[in-house]
Amino acid sequence: NIIPRCGNNCGNNCVDLTFMDSNEDKLTGKALNELLASELSTMRKFTYSLTGSVDDSHDVVQIAMERCLRSGVPREGSRSWLFTVCKNLWIDEIRRRRRKPQNEFQEDIDTPVSDFAELNSTEASVARRDELNNMAAAFSQLTDDHRIPLAMSAIDGMGYKEIAIALEIPVGTVMSRIARARITLNKRLRRLGDD
Repeated sequence: NIIPRCGNNCGNNCVDLTFMDSNEDKLTGKALNELLASELSTMRKFTYSLTGSVDDSHDVVQIAMERCLRSGVPREGSRSWLFTVCKNLWIDEIRRRRRKPQNEFQEDIDTPVSDFAELNSTEASVARRDELNNMAAAFSQLTDDHRIPLAMSAIDGMGYKEIAIALEIPVGTVMSRIARARITLNKRLRRLGDD
């Protein structure tokens, strides 16, 4: 299964969403709608793990969905292909932001984990909220090379082979990065727990 590359000769690993061998090789119509509906929640979790922002996550998923609906999705490896599209869209957005500096007075409005948790004011819920915030802080400090595969495995439930295809890296590298990410995450959580 070969994922088409960018025809712009830009050197990037962007996916060319307009090129596929034939209509028989891609999902369209009802089959595509069912795939997108079944993967929507997983795509949101994955893109949140990439972006660290609810708004950016929703933007990436929306653009990915629009492109998939317009161009179709390869029948073979369709789930991995969706994650590859999301990852590449986020990489493109990061590059765009680096070229165009943001206004220094612009506030970065991200929703903290505690806003998502429907916690009441009991002592146990306060401790749970602190635990979730510590986890989010430790997770966000991981490098992209470690955070992305860990999120794809732990949050999205993807297998090593599927992650390797989506990230275009060997399976052994995926396993190594996930193992290192878990070790680093555990160390940071222990350090936060000691404070």
